[in-house]
Amino acid sequence: MRQVWRFALVGLLLALGSPQARAEDDLARSPCGGTLAAKVCLVDPPTRSQRGIGDLRRPCLPGSRDYVSTFLRIYTFYPKRLREEMCRLKRIFVENSFWASGYADPGGPSIAVRREILDRNLTLSQWATWKEQLSFEGSKEAYRSAAGLPFISAALPLPVSGAAYFIVTHELAHLMDRDIGASKVAPGSFASLSWRAKNKIDTQALTADWPRPCFYLCRRGKLKPARVPELYGALSRGAFASLYATRNPTEDFADTMTFHILARHPGFRYRVHYGDGRVWDIGRHLDSAAMQPKRAFIESVLQRRDPPAPNASHSMN
Repeated sequence: MRQVWRFALVGLLLALGSPQARAEDDLARSPCGGTLAAKVCLVDPPTRSQRGIGDLRRPCLPGSRDYVSTFLRIYTFYPKRLREEMCRLKRIFVENSFWASGYADPGGPSIAVRREILDRNLTLSQWATWKEQLSFEGSKEAYRSAAGLPFISAALPLPVSGAAYFIVTHELAHLMDRDIGASKVAPGSFASLSWRAKNKIDTQALTADWPRPCFYLCRRGKLKPARVPELYGALSRGAFASLYATRNPTEDFADTMTFHILARHPGFRYRVHYGDGRVWDIGRHLDSAAMQPKRAFIESVLQRRDPPAPNASHSMN
């Protein structure tokens, strides 16, 4: 069976074209090439006898193979460090029913993507708009833009779902963070660039009264739409790659890593439109002086170098 998967995999990769030839060759030649497809597993929610969403004993349902090509295509566009991380996975779950877009479980290790996002083949713009609006009382059920709330216009010119590419990268970044401790607030860590404590942003990175946004399971209520201009105006001058990154150091690292990876692809664009013609261009923001210390740290992780010493100053620009 493994050999059958390997021949099918090589055939798929040859069809993808030449830009990712090196990654295709790496996948076909490596042990990962024979097993990555078999790790994709469509699952129902865990039963009481199972250990939760990360339980590797959950049986793979018929239809699992329908999602294999999405993850193989994502793999071929990754830099070497992320390909290695993806090969370490024991399972790539496709969750039949889940409340968030995805998750990472270091105990497997495994990652997951919500099935509905894959079945709808959501573009990066559609999914990102839906998620961004969740923090401002947007609908959890409908993947559509609500009038009066921020919306995203994005482009990722790759032959793969932009939403899936973003989610998988984000979840792999969580696993990498767990290994290297990037989100621990300690001298020299990634978190030390913008955080004073786990849930306390450095006042030089953003305003002292910055509200912690909530997107999925929210007990404290959502952000008020009336604050949209104020919040995105501050973000455009600060040292965060997204609104989601301001939740905590863990999400800061994962989203910064994700945007850093996406920005490597020619033609990438990601803009937040937040009323009266105002736009936060995150693609340009990533090139700002405020973001350079974080991007340098991310690149050091990807290249397996020692991270640069954090700058003592995190002034807004």
